[in-house]
Formats: sequence, C-alpha cells, structure tokens
Amino acid sequence: EITDADRDEVLVERPCYESLHRVPRSLGAKVVFFERRRDQDYAVDIDHVLGLVSDRTRVVTLTNLHNPTGTRIPDTTIRALAAALAARSSKVRLLVDEAYSSFDTRCDNDGLFLHSARNLGKNVVVTSSLTKTFGYGPERIGWVLAEPDITRAVTRQIVTSVGALPRSMAPIGVTLFENLAALRSEFVADLDA
Repeated sequence: EITDADRDEVLVERPCYESLHRVPRSLGAKVVFFERRRDQDYAVDIDHVLGLVSDRTRVVTLTNLHNPTGTRIPDTTIRALAAALAARSSKVRLLVDEAYSSFDTRCDNDGLFLHSARNLGKNVVVTSSLTKTFGYGPERIGWVLAEPDITRAVTRQIVTSVGALPRSMAPIGVTLFENLAALRSEFVADLDA
C-alpha cells in the first residue's frame, strides 16, 4: 500500500481553482496547501512556501492573475521563488497558470501576450488558454510552455486521460489566434477605466 510518505507532493495555493488540487490527487500525488491570505492582499509568502517544501515536492502551483482574487504576483516574487526552489532541488518545478493573465496589461490590444512567467526561471512551467479572457471555454484550446520533456509528458497525459484530440480543433485554434484582437475587445472591458 502506498502511504503519503511514498507519494510525490504538489504544493497548491489556497484559495485556488479546484482543478489545481484535484488533478494532482487523481494522479496519485499528495497535495499540500499554502495560504494566500486576505490580510496580506493574497501575496505569495516565499518563506511560508519554502517551509512546506520537502524532498518529495515536485511541483509548486500558482495562478497569475490569482484565481479567484485577480491579484498579480510581481515578477520579482516569481523569479525569487523559482530560484529558491531550483537551489533546493532540480526535481521541483514552479507551475504558473496564466489563464487570467491577459485580463490586464500583460496582453496588448491585439491580444498578444507581452510577457510570461516562463521567462523568469528555467524551472518555471506555464499553462494558459483561450478559455477565460477570450471566452472559448468549450473549445479547451490551451498551451504549456516548458522544457521539451515536460511538454511530451503533458501530451502523453492528455492522450491517456481524454484521448487524441480531434484534428478538427486545429483550424478552430488557428482562427481564434488570428482573431485575438477582436476577441479580446469583445470580452475584456477597457482596462484604463
């Protein structure tokens, strides 16, 4: 029988998007929560997170913009946390979900992402999608920015869990990416207001 002492660990922010803790559990990982506290404006407390990292920790998960509060994590915080995790172990990745990132100025008026946490550390893995800002939830078009071995593992996991995606999704995705500016203006209010 596998005990918690034998399981890989995933550290997940709280409050959080439910999938961030349900998916690792479904894959057999032990989930350990760390708090993003209201009285600290939902900031990420690096020392608190590092205090929870063990030799079993494989992933620390954040959302940026934070889901559900919309709080932006400063680049300096992500860079410092990524560096501290890398110093502890080459096996730990910082996963940053940027599905809501394009709701602020990280995305220009043409719908192009100007910046990603992927550039803030070699151990940073980023996920994002067109499901939130752009309003295309049912199509489930998204991406992972990471080292090739991680993107291959993600692809294998998708095929294992939902099967091969239909080829008919490719032209839909291309059309959506070609029309990001119109989609963004339709779904995102004037950010300067």
